[in-house]
This record gives sequence, structure tokens and C-alpha cells, in this order.
Amino acid sequence: YKAEYHATCKKLEEIPKGKQWTFDVSIIFVKFEKFCRRLEKLIDMFSSIQQFKLLESQHIDGLKHIIVNFNKLVAEFRKKQHHLLNDTDTAFERDYVEFTMNNSILENKIEVYIENEFKLITAAAVSSSSSNDDSGARTGNEAGIAGEDGAALNVSTTTATAVSDMANDGHGHGGGGGGGDISSIITSLELLNKFKLILHREALQNILDAKYILLFKSYGRSLEAIQDAFIKKRVAPTIGKNMTKVAGNISWSRQLLRRITIPMNKFRENPRVFHPKESHKIIKKYNALTKKLIHYEIEYYNAWKQCCNIGKKKLQTPLIIEHGKSGEFYANFDRHIFELIRETKFLQRMGFQIPASAKIVLLLEDNFKEYFAKIKNITEMYNHMIKCTSPIIKTIVTPHFECLKKIMRPGLNELTWNSMNISKYIEESQAAIQRLYTLICHINDILENRIRANLPTIANMCLLHLPANKSFTCKSFIHEQQKAIVKASNLLKEKNIEIYNAITDLIEQVQNFPIPAQFASNIDSVPTVEFNKVIYYYQTLMYQSIFGCIKTSLTALQERASSRTLNLFSSNDEAVAATLFEVNLCLVVPNIQVKPSLNEIQDAINEIANKLIHTTEHILDWGVNEQGETCEQVPFFQRLSADNNVAAVLTMLTGAVEDTKEFVTSHLQKYKQFEWLWLKEPEDEYKQFIQQQRILQDFVDELQKVANVEQQIEKLNELESLACFNLSTKNLKYQLKHECQRWKLQFCEKLHNEVKQDLEARIALIKNFNTRLNREIKDFTSLKFVIDALTEIRDTQSWISMDFLSIFNRYELLEKYLGSEFLSNIETDNKSMLRVLWKRLLVTAEEVRDKVNELQEPFQHTLVQNIATFQKDVAEFDASYKQEGPFACDIQKPAEAMVALNKFEREFDTLYRKYELYSSGETLFGLEKTKYERIKTMKEELVLMRQLYNVYGSVMDTMDEYRNISWTEVMSSIEKMRGSAELYENKCKKLNKSIKKWDQYKQLNTTISNFLEILPLIEAMSKPSMRPRHWEEISGITGTHYDYTNFDELSLSQILDSNILEFVEDIEEICEGADKQLRIENDIKNIKESWDKERFEFAAFKSRGEVILRGNV
Repeated sequence: YKAEYHATCKKLEEIPKGKQWTFDVSIIFVKFEKFCRRLEKLIDMFSSIQQFKLLESQHIDGLKHIIVNFNKLVAEFRKKQHHLLNDTDTAFERDYVEFTMNNSILENKIEVYIENEFKLITAAAVSSSSSNDDSGARTGNEAGIAGEDGAALNVSTTTATAVSDMANDGHGHGGGGGGGDISSIITSLELLNKFKLILHREALQNILDAKYILLFKSYGRSLEAIQDAFIKKRVAPTIGKNMTKVAGNISWSRQLLRRITIPMNKFRENPRVFHPKESHKIIKKYNALTKKLIHYEIEYYNAWKQCCNIGKKKLQTPLIIEHGKSGEFYANFDRHIFELIRETKFLQRMGFQIPASAKIVLLLEDNFKEYFAKIKNITEMYNHMIKCTSPIIKTIVTPHFECLKKIMRPGLNELTWNSMNISKYIEESQAAIQRLYTLICHINDILENRIRANLPTIANMCLLHLPANKSFTCKSFIHEQQKAIVKASNLLKEKNIEIYNAITDLIEQVQNFPIPAQFASNIDSVPTVEFNKVIYYYQTLMYQSIFGCIKTSLTALQERASSRTLNLFSSNDEAVAATLFEVNLCLVVPNIQVKPSLNEIQDAINEIANKLIHTTEHILDWGVNEQGETCEQVPFFQRLSADNNVAAVLTMLTGAVEDTKEFVTSHLQKYKQFEWLWLKEPEDEYKQFIQQQRILQDFVDELQKVANVEQQIEKLNELESLACFNLSTKNLKYQLKHECQRWKLQFCEKLHNEVKQDLEARIALIKNFNTRLNREIKDFTSLKFVIDALTEIRDTQSWISMDFLSIFNRYELLEKYLGSEFLSNIETDNKSMLRVLWKRLLVTAEEVRDKVNELQEPFQHTLVQNIATFQKDVAEFDASYKQEGPFACDIQKPAEAMVALNKFEREFDTLYRKYELYSSGETLFGLEKTKYERIKTMKEELVLMRQLYNVYGSVMDTMDEYRNISWTEVMSSIEKMRGSAELYENKCKKLNKSIKKWDQYKQLNTTISNFLEILPLIEAMSKPSMRPRHWEEISGITGTHYDYTNFDELSLSQILDSNILEFVEDIEEICEGADKQLRIENDIKNIKESWDKERFEFAAFKSRGEVILRGNV
């Protein structure tokens, strides 16, 4: 209306002379404009409502709360009941502004939602791309993209056709990287398309366009990843399971193409993404990659078409091929033909054009499979017959195999897989193979069930009856085995005839089996000699089986009779059950013997072995020799008797029991431990036993020794296994027990006397305690006497129970060996009353202890007074001990110290008894203990001092003894003196550490050390090399005169008193010089004596007279 108004005004202006409209426009259109603005607001509001309704209909996750808030907003607006077309309603304007603001907030939330969704999809794409480089979807869509606005996609018609054909395939295998990115891009595009159809506001549309561009950039990066994957895996891509190589590779490339075309089709719906320059590069990448994938597919297809002709040529090979070495037949069908058929099927399904050669092969697929299966079955049956035919039998069935080969020969050199008469050839070959297979089955049936099954049975047969749980006497052994041999020999005869009949039946079947007429003239028949060789072969096996039977029987007998295969010394049930003979042990003093004898048992074994060999005298061979000629039948016994292996087994069996003799002798040695029971007399042994001083334990040991022997005898088994014998020891055990009883009676008397004394001593002890407890308490001494008795009773309680147990145990031992009647009545009463008396004593002790507690107060008062007096006595004794005791004596006068020590020891003993008396009184009355530390110290000092002066006194006595010996006895006493000094030195070292701090110890140690130091010097001075001149030199050095003219009068004390330790070096030098001078004197003396014996004779020299020694001296 407004536009028409302005148009009319313009027309009127063109007519100046006409009347012009001069209306006030603002007055005319103000209401119109105001109403139009109201309509625009309503349109905006309804557009928002329509937009959110569409959102609600799409059911997008995460937007439900936004839609709910918007519906609330609309509901609140409706509640206000505005007249929407009344433009004068100002309340509407206010509510509209509020509605718009709230709507903007919700739209902002939608923007945030879109942003978050894109972040989640992008993160999922990155994760999927890193973990699934080879994964991909198996669905495909049609491809064919064309750009708009001048950016057309350069996709060739061939590519579009190939992609269209691939879409019809409907599935493919994923390959290459970028799979996760492409999937996320497709998901994002679908989400954006939904929002694009719903959101019409310009701001939201701009956001969606920006997201489209970002996705297209991501798509470009995915193209690069797919291209890298294609380059990396195009040689050996990942293909589907059971797919062929060519079809799999083409399917892989198509799948890559599908990955890049599906997103591009979706981008095509929003052409704005192609406008930026960056998008042009992505389009070029897309076109280049598409060309590569199409080229890859075409190359593989062309290569496959070339292989089809090669596969067709492989059908020109023969049906069967023969192995050069083994002669086995195999179906000669190339496996690659089946591969060609599979490739053809796959490519045909994928829409490729199939060459004519491949189509022909595909059409004949069923025939090829059928022919191959049948030819394979024929060759396998032929090979099976070759393998299952025994080599010895092949010589007599050779004509039949030659006939079969002639029937099968066309398949080796004439027929190919393209031949027309393959079916006829297969039928003839199958019939011939089935015919010969029937003969081979009959032959193998006879061999397995009638020959080979019987031969091991004969070889493993035992001709003897030797049950594992049965033993024999010599007579029963011979009788039982003869019966078993007769029965088994009859069975051998029957088996020999049965096997011979089987061989003749086998030969008869081979001879009667016909050869087809067309081949009869070309195939030679088998000579009779070859059939006889087959008979001889199984005759030899029959002999080996009979030999094995004889050897098995002899070996079984040898194992039961030999000591090498059994537990030689065993008593368990299995070993006893495995023995062969029953024998008895008899005690014939002085030895134990076995009956019956081992020679009788050996004779029985030899007799049965000979009968075993002679069982083959009535079993004849089959009358054929090694050359295949017939001859007279002879018994198998002739070959067996000449066989060295049989002789070896017989030799071992003959000496089976002989080997056991050593083990019998060794086994009987176990009874030597008991032979003293009957070889020695108990009376004589007892007299010799009591000649020495014996204690009770010695008698107990002797009794226990006999008891142990008796237990060992009791443990002996009544049946023992020794090699092949069961030994009975019942009578032997009875005799040995009788001997043990005699020995026990000899050694019980001393044990009885000792336990009787112990019993009487314990009775006396109890009486003594009763006497002491019944003493009247008059003073503190008698009180202590009673208290000491109570204390001793309490101490005795700690060991008296064990002592009672020992007494009763020994009486039990006597009763065990001698019986209770051996004891007297008095002794029996004392034993029975011992524990009763002790319990009564304990009751009396409790009564006395109560009485002592009643007398506590007066004695306690007296004790306190005595303790006060005793403390003064201790102080006085301590003062006297310090002033006059052994520590106060001069250390150079040990005799005085020893006298003082003896004096104070006597006085301290009296003092210490009082200390013990008063201390026990304090304990008795529960008084506080008075401490006498000085008493303890003095006691320790006196004990240590006594130890020191005991050594000191011994040293002084020994030194005085050595000082008084004469000088002539010194040399012989040196070792004794040295030994004594070293002994005292060791005693000093072992003294308490506290003693070693005393001056007295140091003085003693110095005395011993000086004596040890002076001994070597004395030893040197007493040597025979010392002369009077040497003694004069020593006298001059020491300033002491020695009477060296009379050493008997010279004592050691004179030498020791001259302080020779001060001149040790000088005296040692003199003694060494004396030794050297003595050696020189001895050398001069020896020279003189030597030359005194010599005689010199002189001779004349020219005219000068006798002036030279004779030369013959």
C-alpha cells in the first residue's frame, strides 16, 4: 500500500499542472508501520518456536533440557494472554524483549552444544585413527561428485562408472589409515546437516558454515592419511578372509575410494566449503588419489587377464604322474586352476568382464573337481595297496600289479584334463583297482589273523607252569612242570599245522586269481619256486617263534631260579610270593643249614630244562629249503639243539642255583650275631664280668643287651626270601629265645641290690626329716635347725619325684625280667609305702611351719638385738683385717701373709656362719635385710687370696726344693725345673683378673719369670765344656767364689744368690767360648789319635841317604 502511494506521487509529479498529493506521510502510515513492526516481532517469535519444535522432533541427545526451558518460556508468555495484533499493548513489547533475551541465551547454549559435540567427535577421531589404522567400514555408497560455482571436480567418466559399479557391490573391506577421521567427519556432517535444516537464524547459520569449513580441512588431512596408507600397503594390503589376492586387492582399493567419496558427497550439499583457496588444494588431492585408486584396480585386473591364458595351458598335463623313486602315483592337477576359478567368481560378482578362457574353466569347474577327486582316490588306493602288500608277497602278486599298471597307463601319457573320455578311464581304473584290492585284502586278512597273530602267541608262550604266588618242593616242581610241558607241546603242534594251512590257502588264492584275457598273453606267470620261497620264509618265522617260546620258557625258569633278578634279602610279601622253592633252616650246632640241599634243587631244574628242549622232537617243519626246493620234513628239534643261543640259555640255567650258593652263605651270616648265645656259657661270662668293679648301669646294659637280642629274634620273619627260596625260621626263633632266658637270669642280682639300697636310703631320709622336725624349739639355734630341715625338705621336693620314678622304673625292670615273686615281703612293703611316707612328711612339715610362725615374736626380738651386736663385730673384724690381714703383710715375706690368711679365714668362717644365721632369721621373720657389703667383699678377697697363695706356696716349696740340689744334679733336673716353672706360669695366667692387679701376684709372677729366664743360663753353665778357668772368669764377673773343685758340695742356691741375671751377656759369652774350645780340643785329640796310628818309611835318594818317603805308603 505504501509503495503504491509513493508510485502515485511520482506519477503526479510528472504532471506539474495537475493536483499534487500533499498529505502528511507520517500521519497516514504511522499506524501501518507500527503494525508491521508488531508483525515482524511475531514472525521472529513464531520462527523461534518453529525452530525449537524441529529440534525437538530430531531427538538430539543433549538438547532436551534446552528444549524444555524453551517450552517453559513459551508457556509463561502464553499465560500473560497478550492480544498479539494489538500494537498499542506496551506490555507485549516488554515481554517480547524479555522473551528475546531468554531465547538468545538458549541459542547460545545451542552454539556451546555444537562446539562441544565437535570437540568430542574430533577427540574420538584422533583415538580411533591411532588405534585402528587398518580398520574400515564394509558399506559403500554411490560415488560421483561434481563441484559447483566454478570449482568442478575433475573425476573421469571411467572412475564414476567404476565407483557406481562398486556401489552395487554393497560391501568392501576396510584398508588404510584415516578410517577413524573419515568416520568422525561423516558423523559431524550428518549432525551439521540436521542443524542446517533446523536453525535458520543468520548467526547460527554462520557458525554452521564455519564448522563445515573446519570439517573440510580435516577431510583434507584424512585424504593424506589414506594416500599414505595406500602407498604403504598397496603391495600387500589387508584383504578379507577367504578372498583371493586379485579380488582382495581390488576390493581394498575400492574401499579406499568409497572412504573418500562418501564425505565428498555430503560436502557437496553445502557448496560454500569449496570457496576458500585451501579447499581447491583438497579437491586436487582428492582427484589425484581417485586416479591412483582407479589405476591400481585396472592394473590388477589386466594382470589377472594375462594369467587366465596360462591357467588354461596347465590343463594340457597328463592325469597321473609317477614318482621317480618310490613308484607311487599322484593326481597331476595344478592347484592354481582352482585359484583361477575362485578369482573368476569373485571378480564376476564385483562386475568385471571375464575373459573367454576363464569362463570356460569356470563352466567346467564341477567336472574338474569331480575328476580330480576320483583320480586322487584311484592313486591313493593304488599307493595304499603298494604299501600294505608285504615284500615277500609282492613277488607272487607282481603279475596282477603289472596288469593294473597297463590299465592305468593312458592316464600317465595319453589323457589330459581336457580329454573327453576321462570318465570311461576312471571307471575302468576303479574297477581294476577294486578287483585287485579285494585280493590284497584277502591276503592281508590271512597274514594278520591266521599267521602274524599266531606267531607272537607262540613266541610269547611259556611251556612251564610257574605261578607267581606259588612255591614248590622238588618233587612237586618236577611233577607240575612235566604236566605243563605235555599240554603246551600239543598246542604247539596245532599252531604249526594251523599256520601251514594258512600259507597254503594264501598261495591257492593267488594262483586262482584270474588275469584279464587281454593281458594274459603279455604277462608271465609266477614260477613254483617263488611260492616255495614264501613257504620257506614263514617256515623260518615259525622256527623263530618256536625258538622264542623255548627261550621264553627257559628265561622264565631262569628268572625264577636265578638270584640276579630277585631281591636277594627281602621279607616282604611280594618277594616271598615270587620264590620258587620251599626250604627249611635247621640249627645244627655250631652252624645253621638249609634242607633240602642246593644240589638236589639244581638237578630238578636241569631235568625240566632238558624236557623243554625235547618237546620239539614231534613238531615237523614244512619240507622246503632256502632255495625253494621241496625236501623231507624234519623236526624243529634238530635246529634248536644246534642253536648256540639255546645253549647259552641252558648254560645260564644250569648254573642258576650254583650262583645262589654264595648268597645263601652270605644270608646265613646274619645269624652270626646270635651265635654267642649258644657258643658261650652264661655262667662263665658272668664270672668274668664281675671280676672288675661294676656299677648298676653295667648290669642294666647287659640285661638290655639280652633284651634287645630277644627283640631282634622276635622280629625275625617266620618266612624269609633268599633268591628263589622261602626260608622257614620258626624252630630257630624258639631255640634262640630259650638261650636268651638263661642269660637274663645271670645279670639281675646286682641291679636288685642297688635299687634296694636306694629304697632303704630314701626311707632313712624320710625318717631323718621326721626326727629333725620333731626337735623341740628352745632357742634361735634350734629354730634355725628346724627351719633348715624345712628348707631341705622344700629343696628335696624338686628332685625326689624323679628319684622315686627312677626307683620304681628299676623295680619294674626287675619285675619285667624276673617277676614280682623275686622280691621279699619287706621290700615290697617299703616300695609300696615310699610315696605314702613322703606325703605324711609333707603334712608334718606344714604343721611344724605353722608352729614356727606362732613362735615368731619372741625370737624376732632376740634376733634384732643379735643383729645389732653382729654389726659391731663386723666393723671390728674389718678394721683388724685391714691392719693385720694378708694385704697388710710385706710382699717380700709371703710366709707371714699365709699365716695371716689362715688366721683370718678361721675367724671369718665363724663370722660368716653368724651372718648366714641372722640372714636366714631375717628372711624367716620377713625383716628388712641388713646389708653387709664388706662381708661379701672380704669373702671374695679371701677366696681369691687363698687361690693366689696356694699357687704361691707351691712355687716357694718347689723353689726351696730346687735350691738345695747339688750342681752335679742340675743338668738332669733342668727339664723338670722348666716344666714346673711353665706349669706355675700357666696357673698364674688362669687366675682371676682381679688377682692380677695385686702386688702379691706381680711378685709371684716376677719370681716365676726370673726363674724361667735363668734356667737357660744355668743349663749353659752346667755343660761339660765348662772348665775351672771358665768358672774363675764367672767368679770374677759376679764377685762370688764358687767351689768348682767339688761340685757335689756346690748347691744351686749359691748360683741363684750370686745374681747372675745381672751378667747374662757376659756369662753367655763365656759359655759359648767354652763350647768352641771344647770342639777345638776334640778336633786336636782326633787328629793326634789318627796320626799316632800312621807309620812312615823313608827311602834313599841318589847318594844323599834316606831323605824321602816311600811312594807306597
